[in-house]
Amino acid sequence: SEPIISGIDGDFKASLSTFGKLRTVLKEEARKDSSQEMMDQIVFWATVYGDDKRFIRARIEEHYSEILDDHAIKQLLGMKFNGWGNLSKDFLEMEGASKEDGVYRSIIQALWETNDNLMELLGQRYTYKEELEKRVQNKEKPLAEWTIDDLDGMYLSPSVKRMVWQTLKIIREITEVRGSAPSKIFVEMARDDAQTKAKNKGKRTKSRKDFLLECYKDDKAWKDELASVDDGELRAKKLYLYYLQMGRCMYSGEAIDLATLMSGNTMYDIDHIHPRHFVKDDSLENNLVLVKKDINAHKSDNYPLESEIRNKQFGFWKSLLDKGLITKTKFTRLIRSEDFSPEELAGFINRQLVETRQGTKAITKILQQAFPDDDMEVVFTKAGVAAKLRHDFDLVKVRCVNDTHHAHDAYLNIVAGNVYNAKFTSNPLRFIKNEVKKGNASYHMDKIFFRDVKRGNKLVWQAPNNEEKTPGTIAIVREQLARRTVLQTRRSYMAHGILSDATIYSKDTAKTESYRPVKSSDERLTDVKKYGGMTSIKNTAYALVEYTVKGKTIRSLEGVPIYLGNCSKDDEKLVQYLQEILQRENKNKQVENVSVRMYPIRQRSYLKVDGYYYYLGGATGSSVYLLDAMSVYLSKEDMGYVKKVEKAVAQQRYDECTKEGEFVLTREKNIDLYNKLVDKFRHGVFIKRKASILKTLEEGIDAFSELNIEKQCGIIMQIFAWITTSQQNVNLTDIGGVAHAGTLLISKKLSTSREALLIEQSVTGLWSKTTDLLTV
Repeated sequence: SEPIISGIDGDFKASLSTFGKLRTVLKEEARKDSSQEMMDQIVFWATVYGDDKRFIRARIEEHYSEILDDHAIKQLLGMKFNGWGNLSKDFLEMEGASKEDGVYRSIIQALWETNDNLMELLGQRYTYKEELEKRVQNKEKPLAEWTIDDLDGMYLSPSVKRMVWQTLKIIREITEVRGSAPSKIFVEMARDDAQTKAKNKGKRTKSRKDFLLECYKDDKAWKDELASVDDGELRAKKLYLYYLQMGRCMYSGEAIDLATLMSGNTMYDIDHIHPRHFVKDDSLENNLVLVKKDINAHKSDNYPLESEIRNKQFGFWKSLLDKGLITKTKFTRLIRSEDFSPEELAGFINRQLVETRQGTKAITKILQQAFPDDDMEVVFTKAGVAAKLRHDFDLVKVRCVNDTHHAHDAYLNIVAGNVYNAKFTSNPLRFIKNEVKKGNASYHMDKIFFRDVKRGNKLVWQAPNNEEKTPGTIAIVREQLARRTVLQTRRSYMAHGILSDATIYSKDTAKTESYRPVKSSDERLTDVKKYGGMTSIKNTAYALVEYTVKGKTIRSLEGVPIYLGNCSKDDEKLVQYLQEILQRENKNKQVENVSVRMYPIRQRSYLKVDGYYYYLGGATGSSVYLLDAMSVYLSKEDMGYVKKVEKAVAQQRYDECTKEGEFVLTREKNIDLYNKLVDKFRHGVFIKRKASILKTLEEGIDAFSELNIEKQCGIIMQIFAWITTSQQNVNLTDIGGVAHAGTLLISKKLSTSREALLIEQSVTGLWSKTTDLLTV
């Protein structure tokens, strides 16, 4: 029979497009090994010097004129090659040996000659991992002596390098405060929104309904039934599984009564094929099935499924697979007849403990080098471990209220990671074999936090016990999460990159006050009224400037363009630039005694202005933008309700009900939350916030009360957007406000403020230095 390749989502991403382009020019020569070096060199030149066609032509003619004629060179110059691969040439040509047969090959050669993928080649059966570690090994030295330059030889991408360096600075500062190295360091690499979007870019997105309709394209009866079902309803797992299983119990094949299923009746269960006892896998695609309750109770946590079920249902499962309603993975799990091996059981545990990402490996290696003489253990935790702890004990995570969820995540990763580390140690396989020797399995992957966990005689985690009225360790966790003393810092920086808008405007358009010369190094070309210029000048940071106008002393924050970013505080170029822009702003008034009091004041610097804390944003005209740096705290109950509002707005679903049939969101609850927020803004430090929307909220209470659920939730999310740093202004038109309310602008003339302090924080926020910008 013909071989079948399965498990591919769509088509292959690798198209050999570069080779294809070169082959159109080189024809069959492209397939010869002798042409390989030439093709590599041409692609290198075209990638590095892509905009300089003359340079590329000169290099090709110098090295390959005997092989390529003028027509071929013209064709090559018309091709575009850009971007870099994820794997370097040095890495791919790195040699290593198989520990089984001792044969030495490069990685690229092993990928071609063996059936192992890259991760398998970097595993225990080959020596590539050891060779790679030798290449990235740095000289051991204390953490305090590490610099960012020490990371240059570690094959890290710029984004990973920054994460690693930030982590090192935090660990170094905490070590200095404690006076000793920590006994354990927990490492969890969470991805930001931008990385997640980049990861999912290009992936197919299809609604559940569209997926089902495609599977049932040749079945008119099911297509007609699905026509009356919308995607919102299919969010319910039991209904989606019902349609994935053609309305039948997965273990018996008996028809499921849809009305009974959706009525909340307990006749049916959602079961895990791979039992939760062994693995935490809640995947609808691979592990969840809809079954009759009595059959599920008989099955319990046993795996594999009984032979009677497998034999009876094989044909039905195969038909679901053929229609695309179940995946090959789910089908394989259903038909399997062998017990889990100890290695497989250890692998389930290992997935919760082992991290393979580049940045995490780099951190681990650096820490081992930085603490060579200390008994320090690096413990990996995955985001899912902390998420399970949140889920088990209803520890709500709300992103829109404040930024403390980042600190809470770090804390929960330490708590949960320590429990897993104590329970399974760093060798899950040894743990499993010890359990087998004892004749039991004293672990349940879905109930880790509901049983006591000890390491030797030390109680690491005490489970809550209602009968004995002992709250357990989770009570301490709740107490810590309720504290309002989280230290928060934000990275301040000097902006780099393009100097201005790339468009060059003519002399008739360019204005002296807002355009910069195309070529400032030649004094003859600096007059934009004669030679034109560029606008949208980008600022790198701010300078605190003092000057006098008509005998009045003024202090202001002035943006410094990127092209002057390397100037010192007393540099004549900087002073001259500031003199010129201040004179233009003051027009006919003479500006005198210009003095740069402080430079640089970085973007996102931490400020206290007139009793309230902000981060420094961008500049516009005579004003600067500020971002709110204060955190709003709510009760546990209110945070839980805000989470539901946040979810409803994100999903555009406002009619969700509880198991008891009550609406999750109500106008009354929204009004109560609205009033609590208004009351917060009336008191304490929030009364000092500039550009406050308090008056609009007070005057809009009646209007808010009349809004429907959807618009009420929208206003609530706008209020939270205003009190965080997520956006500059909010739309309050639904309650009688304006479309751009609360824009946080202040005059760049700080001398009009009663108080203006710059607070420079250490990376952890444990240390800070305050400078009075009105007197420095």
